[in-house]
Amino acid sequence: TDTSNKSNGGKVAAFDNTDTSLDSAYKKAAFKLKTGEYTTTPVKTDSGYQVIYMIKHPAKGKKSNHIAQLKQQIVEENMNDSTFLQNVVSKVLKKGNVSIKDSDLKNILDEYLTTGS
Repeated sequence: TDTSNKSNGGKVAAFDNTDTSLDSAYKKAAFKLKTGEYTTTPVKTDSGYQVIYMIKHPAKGKKSNHIAQLKQQIVEENMNDSTFLQNVVSKVLKKGNVSIKDSDLKNILDEYLTTGS
């Protein structure tokens, strides 16, 4: 009855932990399954209750094959975190001993130079 994947025989396309289209409870339950297993208790998601059958659970692969992707994931998370970015800018300015000589702009970096971390 699910119209989102009904035309595909109920199959959900392959996904990983970065997929934002699937409910986190769904992903968590699916990641625990091995090939041929199914959830013995329906999984409660925002879309209702679902039984998940793992047709083919792919191998995890080697960490070395995913280092670039993992680094990119971390960079993207950090670039979207304003507190993290403010701390980085603050650290760089303090380490570089940056000071503003112009009296009109003297306090423009105060929020970065007075940060605790």
